[in-house]
Amino acid sequence: GLLKGGESGEPGMVPGKPEVSSIVLAIEWKDEDFAMPPKENDKLTTWQVDVIKRWVSLGAPWPNAEAQAKYIAEERSKVRTDEGVLVKTSGGLSDEWTYRRYKDENIWAFQLVKKPVVPKGAANPVDAFIGRKLKAAEFAPALQADFRTLVRRAYYDLVGLQPTPFEIFKFRQAWDKDAAKAWADLIDRLLASLHYGERWGQHWLDVARYADTGGYSNDYERSNAWRYRDYVIRAFNEDKPYNQFIIEQLAGDELWERQSGAEHDPELLVASSFLRMGPWDPAMTLAPQARQIYLDDVVNAVGQTFLSTT
Repeated sequence: GLLKGGESGEPGMVPGKPEVSSIVLAIEWKDEDFAMPPKENDKLTTWQVDVIKRWVSLGAPWPNAEAQAKYIAEERSKVRTDEGVLVKTSGGLSDEWTYRRYKDENIWAFQLVKKPVVPKGAANPVDAFIGRKLKAAEFAPALQADFRTLVRRAYYDLVGLQPTPFEIFKFRQAWDKDAAKAWADLIDRLLASLHYGERWGQHWLDVARYADTGGYSNDYERSNAWRYRDYVIRAFNEDKPYNQFIIEQLAGDELWERQSGAEHDPELLVASSFLRMGPWDPAMTLAPQARQIYLDDVVNAVGQTFLSTT
């Protein structure tokens, strides 16, 4: 097809002469009316254009089927190439998807977690990494805030409430005696507060799309939705392990069924309410359609929450 040409009768490529080959002129985007691919977002990279130009310059050699199969097998066996990294999956609808390569910055969620070396020079690892970035950018860290600013920050961050004048006064007294101990004690006390779960649980409730009503035009009341809200708050206050927190929400009903009658924990059933937190209105909907809408929402909720996909 390239050598024969299309309706114009002119060949799409002249082996050995990229400068007069239509395919090269098109992918270089030198003529907007002749540019390919037509969408700018799909435009080939400079590296890809150079590869095609070099191939045409060499006479456009075309390997036979056996050579092609061998080359493809070799390329697919490489985890990383100039085109990107290969992500192991259960397989796509075609080989093009199964062996698709991605740039590292586009698939950070699928990479193995690496434990970095903590820079020296700070008591807290987070401050150490921030300090290194600041130094590289030739910035100096800000001076430590005064006791009043610190206590307000701690209260707002951890419990979402401002400290009372008396609480500020008590912190000032402890701060004057031993600033480091006063700060550590304050953080421990706020983390032990029931308000901590209320403050930080709301972030998870936002992820779960929690609401006391079903949304849409009817906005039906969910009379027992508060049980899931309280479950989340308790989980934060009890410092429940994250993996257990997730498993209970994805499969709490299954875990409940495996328990014996005397050991049945109703909280597991409440946890699985995560799967029903999306907007819901079955009015004027046939049962099979309603079920499919629900299942679609479950896939959407789980994908966005746990798989870093939207």
